[in-house]
Amino acid sequence: MFYEAHASYNILKSEVEHRNFERMDIGEQITLLIELQKLDAQIFGLNRRKNGFPVIIKNLEDSFNKEAEILKTKDNELKLSLVKQKEKENDLASKEETIKKCQTQLYQIKTNKEYKAMQQEIKGYEADKSALEDEIIAVLDEVEEKKKDIEKEKTLLKEKEKKLNAEKERCNKELKEIEAELGSLNAQRAEQASKVDKNMLGKYERILKGKEGLAMVPVREDSCGGCHLNLPPQVINEIQMKKDLVFCESCARILYINEKE
Repeated sequence: MFYEAHASYNILKSEVEHRNFERMDIGEQITLLIELQKLDAQIFGLNRRKNGFPVIIKNLEDSFNKEAEILKTKDNELKLSLVKQKEKENDLASKEETIKKCQTQLYQIKTNKEYKAMQQEIKGYEADKSALEDEIIAVLDEVEEKKKDIEKEKTLLKEKEKKLNAEKERCNKELKEIEAELGSLNAQRAEQASKVDKNMLGKYERILKGKEGLAMVPVREDSCGGCHLNLPPQVINEIQMKKDLVFCESCARILYINEKE
C-alpha cells in the first residue's frame, strides 16, 4: 500500500509540474534569467578581483623576502671579509713584531756569517709583510665594495617594503569597496532569483558553477555567444519559439536571442 501511494504521489506531482510548465511563460522566465545572469556576471567579476588580491600581495611579499634574503647573504659575506681583514692585519702585526725582534738580534750577532743569515731572514719577513699589505689593501677594497652594494640593496629593500605596504593598503581599501558592492548585488540577486521558476533556476545554477559565472549567453551571428559553436537553423528556431530552455550542445550554456540586437 505504501509503495502504491508513493508512486501515485510521484505521478500526481509530475502531472502538476507538467501543467505548471505548460502554463509558464517561458519568454518571461528567460527574461528573468537574463537579468539574473547580468547580476551573476558582476558578482563573478568582483569575486575574481577579490580572490586576486592575495596573489598580488603574495607576489610582492615573495619579492620582498627574496630581496631581504639577498641582503642577509651580502651581510654575511661582508662579515666574512671583515674577519679576513682582521686576520690579515693580525698576521701583519705579528710579522712586523718578528722583524723588530730580528733587527734587535742583528746588533747582537758577532760573526759575519750569522749577520748575513739574519739579514736574509729579515728580507724574507719583509717580503711576507709586503705581500700581506697588498692582500690587506685588496680586502679593504673588497669590504668597501660590499658596503656600497649593501647600502644599494638596503635602498632597494626599503622601496619594495614601501611598495608592499602601499599595495596592501590599496588592496584593503578596494576589498572593502568590493565587499560592500557584493553585499548589494547578492541582495539584488536573491530577490531576482526568487522570481524564477525553481526547476529552471536549478538548471541555470548548475551550469553557472561550472562555467565561470556565465550560464546564459546570447546567439551572435547564428553562433553560441559562449563557445562560438555555429548553431543549426533548427536550434535557432527552437530558441525563437520559447517553448523551453535551449542548451548549446557544445558548452551546455542556455541560449537566448537578444531581441534588441
